[in-house]
Order: sequence, then structure tokens, then C-alpha cells
Amino acid sequence: MVSVSGIRGLVNDSFSEELIRVWSRAFGFFCLANIKISPTDYSIVIGRDTRQSGTWAEKIIAEELLKFNIQPIFLGIVPTPTVELAVTHHHANGGIIITASHNPIEWNGLKFLGSDGVFLNANEIEILKQLLLNKKPELSSKQQVSTLQDTEAIARHIEKILSTLPINVEIIRAKKFKVVLDPVNGAGALAVPLLLEKLGCEIITVHGEPTGIFGHNPEPRPENLTDLSNKVKEIGAVIGFAVDPDADRLALIDETGVAISEEYTLAIAVLSAMRNFSNSNTILKNNIVVNLSTSRMIDDVAKLFNAKVIRSAVGEINVVKSMRENKAYIGGEGNGGVIFPSCHEGRDSLVGIAMILDLLANKKEKLSEIVDSLPKYNMTKDKFPRPENFDVEKLKLIMEKDFPDTVFSTIDGLRMDTDNGWTHIRPSNTEPIIRIITEAKTENDYQSLFSTAKKALEQLK
Repeated sequence: MVSVSGIRGLVNDSFSEELIRVWSRAFGFFCLANIKISPTDYSIVIGRDTRQSGTWAEKIIAEELLKFNIQPIFLGIVPTPTVELAVTHHHANGGIIITASHNPIEWNGLKFLGSDGVFLNANEIEILKQLLLNKKPELSSKQQVSTLQDTEAIARHIEKILSTLPINVEIIRAKKFKVVLDPVNGAGALAVPLLLEKLGCEIITVHGEPTGIFGHNPEPRPENLTDLSNKVKEIGAVIGFAVDPDADRLALIDETGVAISEEYTLAIAVLSAMRNFSNSNTILKNNIVVNLSTSRMIDDVAKLFNAKVIRSAVGEINVVKSMRENKAYIGGEGNGGVIFPSCHEGRDSLVGIAMILDLLANKKEKLSEIVDSLPKYNMTKDKFPRPENFDVEKLKLIMEKDFPDTVFSTIDGLRMDTDNGWTHIRPSNTEPIIRIITEAKTENDYQSLFSTAKKALEQLK
């Protein structure tokens, strides 16, 4: 899989030594062609999640970068957002994150960052593809650089969160919240407890060793979080936090042990941030940017603060691009990805955790009560085999027969909006599948939208 989410494949199959070498080489060419710093100082930051193939990939990447006289800066096992911040901290030419994010354990991948610490966009990925055919670089005649180890990246990340987020750290600390964390034995096992300690929490972990042997399906969806739910209920915690292997996505468990849809993560974080924004004198545009697959709960929260919601194509870089264009205060994706650009321009589970704890501390409500205060929707996310010829315009014509007076968007697959709900049909950026996301307030409206979308997709085969 190659997309704005990077490249992913099966270890020792499609994710091979040769694939790692050619893509690392192409990225080296790319970075040298896009120098925005001193031409005598070349470096690329490298971080990884806990997958056991990560050290193998890290070594191969470093070998290729050194051929360009580019200094690899190793962060070791860190969350994806930690790498993003480290790129700008080191004024590096770019960054490489070795992770397959929420994909199963047999996968691994590479994510590429520009010198601004943000993922490459679709055009830049196309340039990388073209550079794959470049010849192997000649060894530089200049003095060769050596590798550099950075062991402080996570600490800097946490300090940046505490210093830039609109939260009251002292009020959170005073609550001494009892929380349970499930980092699925991924990179969050090292970073998230440090943040929670800074916020004065009592921490209990499940699947909390950074072994890379995932204790369950690594996608932080309710059906995968049974152990976390049980532990929250067992010890009487106020909340449970689950993150994916590279810790850019966040899911929640309420104080009764109920696993909450990851769509609530962004909605509650936005509620927290906008509440503080509305009480501040900060001069910022009141805009919120989310992707096309994100719940209408965001629109409901935005109305509370007279804010405007703008929707982008799915993919972190697409959300970030729109956030920049619209000077958004906050944004993200409904898969549990919170982006607060004053901290940095990337999805960050640690940012979400801090914002949600601040809301719990200040509203003096339980998480279940906050969830109950939000409008309820019926929403499902399904996946289907991708047709060989996925034709968006043909799909739109089929859908229009059943919903002639509907608003359609084709900026990313096909999204269809009605007064009562919406459905989004799009090719995945991370798996060879088609995703259908449908949301409506009533079961009848949901069933009508979903069945029409499914039938239309079947007609494309």
C-alpha cells in the first residue's frame, strides 16, 4: 500500500529489504532536492514503534542515508507525533517513522515527513515514486557523518504539550485521577505514562510492555478493548485510555467500563478546547477542520461555540493542509486523531489525553455524563473488497437514483449528505479495501443509506 499515509506491507514479503532501501534512497534524493536549511547540514530523524522488524528496518534506512552524507538521528521507540516534533527541533531535512500504525502485527511500513514535521502530500509522494528509479548514490568524498542518538524526544514532546495546550495542569493534578492505560505493547507504553505522571494521575496499565507483541487487534476500537474495559470497572478508574501502536490515535473507556466509539474522542477534545478558547482573549479564527468520514457530533459541538466546521479529504496531511488554509484552532479525524496546531500539526493521542483530563477536571462531570450530553447517532464503519475499477462518477450516478435531492462530494471517494444522515464510500489509504462509513440519527435512515451504498458498490464489480 502506497498513499499519503506512507507505505505499508507484509514483513519479509512486500515489506522487504529491497523495498526499504529503494524508498529510503528516494527519500534521500527528495530531501536533498528540497533543502530549506544550511546546505552543509543534512539530517533525517528516524523513529519507530515497537514492532520487532523495526530495528531491522532502522538499520537499512541508516545505511542508505549515510551514503548521501545525511546524518540519521535515531529516536528509538517513540510515538509518531514525537517524531514530528523532533524534525523541527533538530531543523532536520525530514523524518521517517517505521510503523504500520493500527495494521496487524505482520505488517510494517514507513511514513515520511518533510522538514516542517508534517507528512508528505499526494504530489510529494508521487515525486518519491519517480525517484525510486534513481541510481544508487555515489559515496561522498566529503567527511562522512555519523549517527546521532536523541534520548530526550519524548520528554520534549510532553513539555510542549504542557506548555501549549489550553489546559490547567494544577487543577488536573489536584484531582489525582485514577486511570487505566492500554498502549497495546506499542510506543505509547513508553510515552503516555510519563505524561499521565506529570498530570498527577494514578496509572494502571494493561498490555503495557513495549514488546511489539500486541495483546489484541491493535486498532483501538471498542470490540478490541475488552481487557481495558474490565480493568477500568474492576479498579473503579475514572477513565480508560487506549492508543494504537504508534500512539497517534486515542480511544476512551468511561468509568462504568463502557468502550466509547473513537468518534467521541475528537468531539470531546474539541469540546474541551473550544470551551477554553471561548473563555480566552486569544485572537484566532473559530474554525474546526475534520475529514469527510468524521461524525456530525463535531458540528453539534461547533454550534455551541458559533464555530465553523470545514471538511477535508481523509488523511492527516489533507486535514493539516485545510487547517493551515483556514487558520483552524483545532481539528483532526474521527478515528481518534486529535490535531492542535499550536502544539504541532499532527494527530496526537497525548494531546487528546491532556485535553480530556482537563475537561473532566473542570466540568466536574463523569465521562459517561459528558458522552450522554452529546447528540446520539447510529454509525458503522464497514470494509469491503475493492473493485478493480472503482469509478466515483459511476457510483454517484447509481446513488442519485435513490437519493436525487442529495448533496454529493467527490473530493475523496463519494460522500452523500441528506438532512437525516450521510454515507461516505472511499478506497482506504492503508489497506486494499473500500470503506463505507454511514451515520444517521434513526435506525431507518441509517439502514436506507447503508443498504443503498452497499448495493451501489456491488454494481461496480
